[in-house]
Amino acid sequence: MEKESNKVKQKQLDLFTQIEIKLENSTNILDDMRVSPFLPLIKITKGTTYKKFIENENILVRETPWGTIRIRNRLLNQNHKDLLNAIYVLGNLNHNKIVDKEGRIIIFFSKYELLKKLNLSDSGDNYKMIDNMLAEIKDTVIERINTNNKIGIAYNIIDDKGFDENGNYGVTLSKVYSKLYVNNWTVNLTKRIDELIAIKGEGSGIVKSIIDHFITHEASDEKRVYISLEKIINVINYPVDTAKQLSQIKSTLKKYKTELNSFGIDYDSKKQNFIYIGTENINKYPPLITEK
Repeated sequence: MEKESNKVKQKQLDLFTQIEIKLENSTNILDDMRVSPFLPLIKITKGTTYKKFIENENILVRETPWGTIRIRNRLLNQNHKDLLNAIYVLGNLNHNKIVDKEGRIIIFFSKYELLKKLNLSDSGDNYKMIDNMLAEIKDTVIERINTNNKIGIAYNIIDDKGFDENGNYGVTLSKVYSKLYVNNWTVNLTKRIDELIAIKGEGSGIVKSIIDHFITHEASDEKRVYISLEKIINVINYPVDTAKQLSQIKSTLKKYKTELNSFGIDYDSKKQNFIYIGTENINKYPPLITEK
């Protein structure tokens, strides 16, 4: 019995070590990059998507070829995603990710370092903006819909934010989201995050969403991934209702050609096709099997 007990303890220790390693080598859940709760926008305006959200009692349904999600209460954009990405990366670089007794991941960070990572000035308005954006993320409920058109899983990304008893500031990921983090494929953007955050300007939300999706694929120069413009528009769920909107997307792809190329993505405007050969310095980490 004692030997069996030791084996169980060793198994638990080994799993805890694996979780620690996974957290140190992960920034994003792969499914969140493939079927994203973050709109391909840098600002939420009162356009088609917003109107659908309001008309549907603050619920937005995002249907993509890779799956369907429902977003409740708030709409999140690429600035929210940049904020979370920067927090995840700072947690990795400073070794400030822990798991509490409830299985929730807590990430501690300096707000000053966070502003620097986001290329923002050290001002009161920006500190307030961070607090507001974290509150918006905390308010948002994400429902992943299964093949029977029923809710497979529902969760908030953030459970809590604020200072601990030692005066350290951090965010606590929800228990469900933390479990998804551990038991799903994850991606490590740490070495490329500064380039992603630096993509700014009109249309940058579309470009970041496209980059996110392609990063989830395995590709190389010998094993290229080809995806049509039409399918990418469906994947990132960008509303294209007019010829003018389609023309704007094509113009955006031309404008950000260098940024796309730096992540191994090329767009053939004649064939209206993307070619992906893989992104350097991006690693993926497999799921860990844990007891329910």
